[in-house]
Amino acid sequence: MDEAGFQRAVQRAKTLGSLENEPRRQAFWQGYQDGLRRAYHGAQFGTDGQHERMLAAADSVDVLTRARGQGYKAALDDETGNAEPPRYQLTTDHAMSSYGQPVLVDEERNAYGALDVLPDGEAAASYVERELRGDALADAFLAIAYRV
Repeated sequence: MDEAGFQRAVQRAKTLGSLENEPRRQAFWQGYQDGLRRAYHGAQFGTDGQHERMLAAADSVDVLTRARGQGYKAALDDETGNAEPPRYQLTTDHAMSSYGQPVLVDEERNAYGALDVLPDGEAAASYVERELRGDALADAFLAIAYRV
């Protein structure tokens, strides 16, 4: 990404973050901005320890910390500067989560289990496998789906 593309991507992330009403999506865009800076400036932006903490944040049990880490990782993986936050998030911080089992939650806080079908007709497990794979909660969610 060149300087102009970098500046456009950062401005886009700032604008989208400022338009969000949902704290999780705001956190995603803040992490995305940080990830863009790390991707563009390399090791000159932050220390290696900070970089490792941001990468690890994507697996946090705290919803906002995880969203910020996911934004950071998305920016590192996105060469276009046009990433979007996931439509759904995995969490154990929901009434439908039983004994620490993760559930997939949409922006309206509707929860879906590992064997549920999402409103668009896609299996929840398929969405997690495609969009959220590699996250510790995703692995636990998929283990439930494939246990049956």
